[in-house]
Amino acid sequence: MNESLVTTTSFLNLLKYFENSIKRGWDKEKKKWFPHGSLEGGTDTIAYGHKLKTTDDYSQGITEEEATNLLLIDVFKAINKIKNTLGINFNALPKYVKQALINAMFRGELKSTHKTVQYMKQNNWKDAVKEYINHREYKRGAPGIKKRMQWNYDRFKYYADQLEKSKK
Repeated sequence: MNESLVTTTSFLNLLKYFENSIKRGWDKEKKKWFPHGSLEGGTDTIAYGHKLKTTDDYSQGITEEEATNLLLIDVFKAINKIKNTLGINFNALPKYVKQALINAMFRGELKSTHKTVQYMKQNNWKDAVKEYINHREYKRGAPGIKKRMQWNYDRFKYYADQLEKSKK
């Protein structure tokens, strides 16, 4: 499968929005991204949620093009994590489901111990959808988190509905 079918410009722009809509770390005068503290804690991030290693040196900043390249690298890492975590045929999924899974992985929502993941592994998308929004951050989290999870939910729900229709 050509992974670029998943990484369309519009999807990358959506990820950019979800990951850093306030452009934290962007210097308007220098037109560069600089490291900043991570909202989740841990090591600093740069641009669109790229976690820095302690050995990384981005003190000179990076351009938007370099930031987009880091995002693409992170997307492909997320795809590999999804394949390993879910153990399903990622390539056979519709593009919109792949994109929602990538977005969810970026948020850290697809842990192997989560019930949602267990349902996805069983190809039980109907229950995966219900479990996905049965989440504290969806119910009471910041509006941006709920909006992001809703975007994923809408795609998962549509897919679950399509699977149910195909059974009839």
